[in-house]
Amino acid sequence: DKVKQSHVLDIDKNNRQATIIADISQKQNFPAEQFDCIIFTQTLQFIADPQAAIDSLHHMLKPGGRLLLTCPGITRVQTVGPEKNWYWSFTPVSLERLLMKRFRPETVDIHAHGNVFAATCFLWGVAMEEVDQKELNYVDPNYPLIVSASAKK
Repeated sequence: DKVKQSHVLDIDKNNRQATIIADISQKQNFPAEQFDCIIFTQTLQFIADPQAAIDSLHHMLKPGGRLLLTCPGITRVQTVGPEKNWYWSFTPVSLERLLMKRFRPETVDIHAHGNVFAATCFLWGVAMEEVDQKELNYVDPNYPLIVSASAKK
């Protein structure tokens, strides 16, 4: 209810849902301090220079604005199709290192999600309806399937 306006960013000019066509790693493509919140999910792994992307995201946020980000930890790497440019997987430490270069440490909150069982199920393509939710919900920081972050400018 509080969202007054939203945008979809894509580098692909053929994406009809995109309202902004640009390369996220090129900060000069974006106006400064335009957004209260940026939701950046499962995208950082496709960017050759993830620090440049973080710099752009920081640049676009208004003071007090929040970045909500997820990226893969343990994953299958795609080598064909539109996702063939899969460069990275992340750990909480690697994501923290990227974010701390632009955001103040006290504003960054990073979490690992998943465990070895959840990662195995994901890699084997097991449907979540086929397993006990309690086993999936357990978090083991040694086996992050997904890494999430919140950072405030």
